[in-house]
Amino acid sequence: MSVDNPTSAMPGKPEPEGRLPRLSPSSLYNLLKPSRCDLREWLKSHDYEEEPPGAFRELLFEMGHEHERRHLQRFPAALDIAELPRDEQAQATSSALDAGGRVIYQGVLRAKTTLAGHDVEIVGHPDFMLPARSGYAIRDSKLNRSISDYVRMQLLTYGWLY
Repeated sequence: MSVDNPTSAMPGKPEPEGRLPRLSPSSLYNLLKPSRCDLREWLKSHDYEEEPPGAFRELLFEMGHEHERRHLQRFPAALDIAELPRDEQAQATSSALDAGGRVIYQGVLRAKTTLAGHDVEIVGHPDFMLPARSGYAIRDSKLNRSISDYVRMQLLTYGWLY
């Protein structure tokens, strides 16, 4: 996959028939950071295994998950979409948004669009969707003390999907 042709298949490994390439805010970040790599997201989208994370990265994941769990405890009546089967999550999120009034945890937002002349599906998993005066507010639980370009791009993408 490349920015110029996000759907191009690697030799010997064609795209599955009828499957749109799927992008997420993490996909865009992985393409560009820590250094630009057009192949990284293609490999991930075709189920190639990544190197296992090192001890420091594991510690950061653990700390992030614990932070998110503490944040979730503030909303005991939240609807946890992640507990549902994957193929039901987007519809359950949509139904919960239509019903309103309830905090949605790990919802799934998706849209099909065209990027650089190619049809793609954009998928986002915001940590929290909170009832607001008009619709919902999106909140992601982060350990960061400042907003990086990646976090800004992630939240803007979630807002576009919503």
